[in-house]
Amino acid sequence: MSKIIYFDGACLPKNPGGIACFGVVATSNGNIIKKKWGVVDEQGTNNIAEWAGLVEAIRIAKKLGWDNVKILGDSQLVVNQFNEKWKINKEHLLDYFIEAHEECQGLDIIVEWIPRDKNIADPVCHRAFVEHVENQIIAQAKQERENCIIKQLTHKTFIIINKHNKKKYKVSIDPNFSCSCSFFKKYNAHALLKRSNLKIRCKHFFILEWFLEKHK
Repeated sequence: MSKIIYFDGACLPKNPGGIACFGVVATSNGNIIKKKWGVVDEQGTNNIAEWAGLVEAIRIAKKLGWDNVKILGDSQLVVNQFNEKWKINKEHLLDYFIEAHEECQGLDIIVEWIPRDKNIADPVCHRAFVEHVENQIIAQAKQERENCIIKQLTHKTFIIINKHNKKKYKVSIDPNFSCSCSFFKKYNAHALLKRSNLKIRCKHFFILEWFLEKHK
């Protein structure tokens, strides 16, 4: 089957109670045709995220006009529940089951399980989490940038000092961005982000970015 859509879901930085995200990658003859990612719930679970990914994969198949497609994901629970091999004991997941099968009407769709390391939607899903968190961080940075003093140590290393509490943060932009703040260390220690080679930039990154742009 030449048309394959991969889906994935994750709840970050914790499960349950974290940000439920999905990622979908549509391919035709091995070529990536479309990618999509997004946030489902800010107080979600992995299972909600995975189900949302499957529903979105079916919707993308419809939008692309693909009526004969294989959909692959690494959640045994979602794949087996969709194929009615496993029971659904939670009402909110049953709603996703009904929605997925309604979206499938008129389509020839096969949903199968694959190992996580074969799922190319995995890093796409994590990107949704990174973007969601960074959007919130940018808003904080805009409020605080006028309260910061920036001193340059080397060509690519800076110290950011908060005028109010006098706290200092060492920021490096070479070769990869890093910061001594607790936010940066906590969020980027997550195994899923490391697996996808992704980093969440902290507010100090954006403050420094604006500073450098201003002083070009």
